[in-house]
Amino acid sequence: MRTATLEEMRVAATGNVNMSSEVSSSLTMSNLNPKTRGPLDDFVSAQARQATLNSKWRKEERKAVCQRIGRFFFSSGIPFNIANDPYYLPMFEGTVNYGPCFMPPSMHELRTWILKEEVTNIHKMLDEHKKSWKQYGCSIMSDSWSDGKSRCFINFLINSPANEVGEANVVQIIADNGSNYVNFGKRIMETRPHIYWTPCAAHCIDLLLEDIGKMKIHPDTLTKAKGVSVTPLVSVLREVDSEEKPCIGYLYDLMNMSKEKIAMDCGYNEKKYGPIWKRIDDRWIKQLHRPLHSAGHYLNPQLRFEERFSSNFEIKKGLYECMERMLDYEERFKVDVQLDSYDHLRGQFGSQIAMDSRKVRSPTDWWMRFGGRFGGQTPKLAKFAIRVLSLACSSSGCERNWSTFE
Repeated sequence: MRTATLEEMRVAATGNVNMSSEVSSSLTMSNLNPKTRGPLDDFVSAQARQATLNSKWRKEERKAVCQRIGRFFFSSGIPFNIANDPYYLPMFEGTVNYGPCFMPPSMHELRTWILKEEVTNIHKMLDEHKKSWKQYGCSIMSDSWSDGKSRCFINFLINSPANEVGEANVVQIIADNGSNYVNFGKRIMETRPHIYWTPCAAHCIDLLLEDIGKMKIHPDTLTKAKGVSVTPLVSVLREVDSEEKPCIGYLYDLMNMSKEKIAMDCGYNEKKYGPIWKRIDDRWIKQLHRPLHSAGHYLNPQLRFEERFSSNFEIKKGLYECMERMLDYEERFKVDVQLDSYDHLRGQFGSQIAMDSRKVRSPTDWWMRFGGRFGGQTPKLAKFAIRVLSLACSSSGCERNWSTFE
């Protein structure tokens, strides 16, 4: 049918009407009497060749379009990681769905009605976040960087506007591990009795990797140990640097598991893994570890009821320190009593579905389902657990957020 239409158009262009009827008649007869297939037709396909040509043409066409997009990035100095932005692909999908006649917005449109409508959308989204402040709490992250003129800037990233959040909804401040930040953190904890200062876990582990890299090499002991120690610690760094899930309920276990993996890779030869463990303990005990990490470990149902879980003095001490700092006496008393149900798997905590789903649900979802809002018997404990387990343990998000302006 398409071939016939093309032939008729060619004939119409020449003005030969008789030829047009002959062509139409010929094509009609051709359709009624299809060509008999020969012995070579099983090995030759014009359609496959056409598909191959189209495929090659499409690849070249895509290459040309990608080069145009790249040129826009390069000429405007746009960071490459913008291509990972969640709004990057939807932008092109919307353009394709509109069709070839789409005209991109002008500079005037971007700075007027498009900006105003996006601000309205952001405020609507913020209204939803405001509802969760009391339940999940907020973290304030800080990070410093220097511009081209060597001027030092300190950036603060807050889940929401600080004057609207309220001090009661701020659980912790995450900062770098420099001495100035340490002094700042101590002053915050002295003047704000309900807020914790915690060092950035990603930065601490990065420093730990540098410590291991600077160790003196003894051919018989440390050469292999340095190699096998990196992989487990890099895995921990990848976890704490991720924004896919809050990591504070996993950090304590991740550090213990990394030490165990290092010892195993060294054949449990203390001469090999001992110096590595010492570097880890120096950073973990003296710099990184905080009561919030212990509380998160204890309240994480994915770990609490494992056979390898050890409720040692350090963990319990950190849990009770968090309760004392984050709760008033009446709340602390109720949470302390309700902890018995969690520890001994009473009520819904001991149900089959609670035990089976603790590995499937996130820790916060598990607590909402079995401890709090859906008829759970430990609402105060659930509220406390959710606020702890919702916290981040690194300020990497702040660093990435401002990297565009460096």
